[in-house]
Amino acid sequence: PPSDLVLTPDTMSLPEDTDTSTAIDLAAITFDDDTTGTNTLSLTGDYADMFELGSDSTDGNRLFLKAGSLLDFETEPTLTVTVAVADETVIGSNPATAVFTIDVTDVNEAPTAIELAIPSGSLPQQQTPTSSPTILTKIAVIDDALGTNTLTIGGPDAEFFEITDGSSFQPDYLALKQGTVLDHATKDTFTITLTATDESLPESTPVTINYQLQVEWTNDAPTDVILTNTVTS
Repeated sequence: PPSDLVLTPDTMSLPEDTDTSTAIDLAAITFDDDTTGTNTLSLTGDYADMFELGSDSTDGNRLFLKAGSLLDFETEPTLTVTVAVADETVIGSNPATAVFTIDVTDVNEAPTAIELAIPSGSLPQQQTPTSSPTILTKIAVIDDALGTNTLTIGGPDAEFFEITDGSSFQPDYLALKQGTVLDHATKDTFTITLTATDESLPESTPVTINYQLQVEWTNDAPTDVILTNTVTS
């Protein structure tokens, strides 16, 4: 039976954004044999369906990554396949095997979403300006942890909000700015849009999420007395 199956090379690193629109040649397959009988090559393993075998008169037997295979570092950083060769005419013989490994390497990808711990909020009206920033919700940018994401605030009421990054709070919290007046009678809703962009990927599409803050009406105590038709003696 065949013996000493060797893959050359037996491992390869591929970035997760590798173009797989066509099959990728990975390794040469060689083994020792007596040139009699019929040898059959096969693939096994959890990722066997991502690989295929090929051969030609010049390069001999080859291992390929199939066209259209998805490489994703975040979900499958390592792909392995076992290549086996057996001569079925030699009853009871064991196949010769070798393992090939693809190490999928991470690449910087654009953020895919913004998540808010509290999707919308409300505050009671306060007719005197707020004395300090008011934390509203934590912001999480869903990303691969590479590159540098920039958060910005847009929308009709952007001027009243900020993203905290000082010593008082953890970074990436949305806050209402100090000095904001909350008066239900004059403005009962604040609306903004948060945008996350990876500036190192200028062709990527920014991700956005909307946020609304409702100002709750409260029964305020009277602030003044006005007399009309005053009668004096």
